[in-house]
Amino acid sequence: MKLWKSVACAKFLFAIVAFLTFFRYICTMKLYNRMTIGYAWKNSREAYADLPFTASIDGKCFSYKEAGTVISKISDKLNENNFKKNDKAAILCENRSEWGLCWLAITTMGGTAVPIMIDFASEQIMNILEHSEAKFIFVSDKLKSKISESRLLKNGNFVNIDDTGLFDADGSIADKIDIAEVSDPEDTAALIYTSGTTGASKGVLLSHKNIMTNACDSVPVGKFESGNSMLSVLPLAHMYEFTQGFMLPMIQGANITYLGLKPSPTVMLKAIAKIRPHYILSVPLLIEKIYKSSVLGPISKSPVLSRVYPFAPIRIILNRLVIGKKLLKTFGGRLKFFGIGGAPLSDKVERFLREARFPYAVGYGLTETSPVLAGSGSFETVFRGIGPVFDSVELRISDEGEVQARGDSIMQGYYKDEERTNEVFTEDGWFKTGDLGSIDRKGNLFINGRLKNLILGPAGENIYPEEIENELKTFPLVSECLVMKNKKGSLVAKVFLDEERLKQQMAELKVSFEHNIEAFQAAKEEILETLRKSINKNLSSFSRLNAIVEQSIPFELTPSLKVKRFLYI
Repeated sequence: MKLWKSVACAKFLFAIVAFLTFFRYICTMKLYNRMTIGYAWKNSREAYADLPFTASIDGKCFSYKEAGTVISKISDKLNENNFKKNDKAAILCENRSEWGLCWLAITTMGGTAVPIMIDFASEQIMNILEHSEAKFIFVSDKLKSKISESRLLKNGNFVNIDDTGLFDADGSIADKIDIAEVSDPEDTAALIYTSGTTGASKGVLLSHKNIMTNACDSVPVGKFESGNSMLSVLPLAHMYEFTQGFMLPMIQGANITYLGLKPSPTVMLKAIAKIRPHYILSVPLLIEKIYKSSVLGPISKSPVLSRVYPFAPIRIILNRLVIGKKLLKTFGGRLKFFGIGGAPLSDKVERFLREARFPYAVGYGLTETSPVLAGSGSFETVFRGIGPVFDSVELRISDEGEVQARGDSIMQGYYKDEERTNEVFTEDGWFKTGDLGSIDRKGNLFINGRLKNLILGPAGENIYPEEIENELKTFPLVSECLVMKNKKGSLVAKVFLDEERLKQQMAELKVSFEHNIEAFQAAKEEILETLRKSINKNLSSFSRLNAIVEQSIPFELTPSLKVKRFLYI
């Protein structure tokens, strides 16, 4: 009798454990199946139907409901061209509302989007179309000439994004696809071709789960309220702008306005005055230029301010009580989040942003990581640091000081390139970022520079050229720069000078290029030498520059506005 009771009890406990295990499995799979772009879009479309979604600075605005109508029309067009699940469709277009709608149409049908940077040369673009095996392309009138010889144009497998009929939200077209079921989280959503500083373009495969994990991890950092406004200024074909500047506002019911033009301080500030955004993503180069023009510019023109501003107590008071408030007003008065990523931020610019209580935030990541690995929200920043690691990510520092990562936002690999995929993963499965960094006791990540860029000093000291470049860029005269070791082993900086400020300084020296070329050149060399002596005061003895030489034409930049270092070293 006792034995029977024991067996019955054991069976009962086993049944409970089995049920709980099965229930947990069902719940896990249900959540897992929701980690798709289609599911996220369906939720947003229903929850925020009548709110504005995307708009161009001078164009029509699409509500979430209207966007759904257009996406259905695009899906119909793809279906007409026999577009199937796992097929690839390219997007070659300037930043505008239609860009994101094309992406959503492709991915909600189970296809793979292949966004292409518009700054790529025609040959590069043609190579991408062939390598990716794209079966379709969305292209604007302006960029059509770059693919004039493409098989996709010749075969009629394209959509002209300037076709107003297709991108007209009038009418009522119901979604014909249960988009929550079309894709699995592990399906490839994007094939991103990078144009990094190493020169070799790679096709990065990102799954729905990669992108959605990163977007969801970003919510506590980039908090939107439904109806909040974002100004988009960076290329949508770059994962930083897409995940943080499209998916993140979309899942929170915000609206996105596209600048349309190439970002510059003048263009940006005009758009900001009109939109009064709550949220902007930028790269250091843009905010550094705004700092030079809107902060240092007025100070240098004032005889009183230019004398007292260098003193820390006075500078802090002016930044906090006067300049910071004026800058926030210039940014529309509603700014809650100004994200900065893609390259290191100058310490002088960051110090100003902190003293001015400007709502900046720093993030770090790569295309291969969907992209953000670590970052902080506004007013939670760590000076000269990145901030805490994202929830779904693990980071470690290798013996060589390299930051390595693993987690659900790490890429599937490089398309058709098993060799390079294997090269960037360790034997135990960690992704090698190629960046040197450290993590403090509070879990905040700090980045020192690229492993490949590291320069060894005369006694084996580690010299990070990015740190010296950041110092150089704080000088108003320096527009862009690059630090390297020359053939003799000395540190040299190449600088591209700000033309307007150079003319201003030459006018103060009463030197004219037209009247005396030799005197003009001598004066310029004297200015560069003065700059070298000035910056060397802030550098350690082994990091000091032996010379500063002028870069006569602008440096070639990557889409994230970093110098293509491999072209000059």
